[in-house]
Amino acid sequence: MVSSARGGVPAVPPGSIARKLWAAIPLMIASLLYISTSAGLLSYNKFLVNPDRFPYAVALVLMHMAVSFLMSLALYCIRPMWFPAVQYMREHPKLAWTYAASIMPIALCFAGTLVLSNLAYLYCSLPFLQMMKEGNLVLVYLGSLLIGLEKSVEVRVVGILAWIILATSLTVYGEMNFVFFGFCIQLGSQLCETGKIVLQNKALCEPVEEDADHDETAPLAASEEKKSGPPKKVDPLSFVLFISPCCIPILFTKLYFMEWELAVVQRAEVWAQHLALNCLCAFALNVCIAVFMTYASAVSFLVCGVLKDIFVILVGILFYQEAISGLQAAAFSMQLFFIVLYTCVRGFPELFHDDELAGWTLVKGLFFGGWWLPSSTVEVEKRSLAGRGESDLLTPSTTASQYSESTPSLSDREVTV
Repeated sequence: MVSSARGGVPAVPPGSIARKLWAAIPLMIASLLYISTSAGLLSYNKFLVNPDRFPYAVALVLMHMAVSFLMSLALYCIRPMWFPAVQYMREHPKLAWTYAASIMPIALCFAGTLVLSNLAYLYCSLPFLQMMKEGNLVLVYLGSLLIGLEKSVEVRVVGILAWIILATSLTVYGEMNFVFFGFCIQLGSQLCETGKIVLQNKALCEPVEEDADHDETAPLAASEEKKSGPPKKVDPLSFVLFISPCCIPILFTKLYFMEWELAVVQRAEVWAQHLALNCLCAFALNVCIAVFMTYASAVSFLVCGVLKDIFVILVGILFYQEAISGLQAAAFSMQLFFIVLYTCVRGFPELFHDDELAGWTLVKGLFFGGWWLPSSTVEVEKRSLAGRGESDLLTPSTTASQYSESTPSLSDREVTV
């Protein structure tokens, strides 16, 4: 042990803290960019979708899709390695055809999500809508059960989801300026989001049979394919490249029947600079999420998701002067706690014993066990792998991929485009 010159107090090895801090800088920058762009886009949409500015949600989403498609296509031509799902499907045409066959229902749900979520800004406050979105976790779980993506029902998980339902109900009950029509619009948006996520996961879970009758290397290729497997989640940039051209005709149809009038063009001319900047923010969020997923570990996903939710609520309170009740504040805290608990129970089941309350295990781990420390995170992930018989040490990017198989991805809780 290294001791200092005064009093024999143990000293930190020179440069060790500096090296750890230096190594954490990319993750901190990526986290800051993700949180700021996500909250910024939500608040910017709230600012624009206003009766006095540009109250045309369908037209706004159509602009988002057009700009995002063109920019993602240009980015793919420059940096194709940033689109791993596209690269994988180019190498596996049968998987690409399987995904393409289901892309239109996914696009329909996705367009509905974006339009309804932006339309809800006309009637409800930003904090209230964000609190409602926390209930997406329950809807996705129920949808996965209905179509067989979830193979079993765990009593502990159901209990946690019941608490999330209760907390979400309290946030709705405590809303001081409740508008039932806005509530229904937001609920419709969340149902569309659930449909999009479930259909997308189902498409990626479809077995793909490769024809290897005359290939001498088929056994080796099959072994490698089984080891790597198809992507469990489509990365954000690939998803935009897949979905945006499919959404554009759907949105054109909606625009014609729902919103088309001369005022759309007139308002667009008046607010052209804001609309252009808003579209760039929408695409920038997808880039930030892609960068964040490169560096993030399991705990990083969790912490940044919680911080982003809190930040969105604060933006609504501080910048838009939208008040929340004491009941909503308490219920929102409950939502965050049980969402963290659900994610930990699903992601690290070996840390939660049957003879102990899961909530108490989480509190001990966070406040007394040092789960939030980077070194502890690696140890948790190594123990998780050891429990499944795997021994390879995970890199940050593969840690994120492993984590996303059993827990909700970023897109499960928010709209990225």
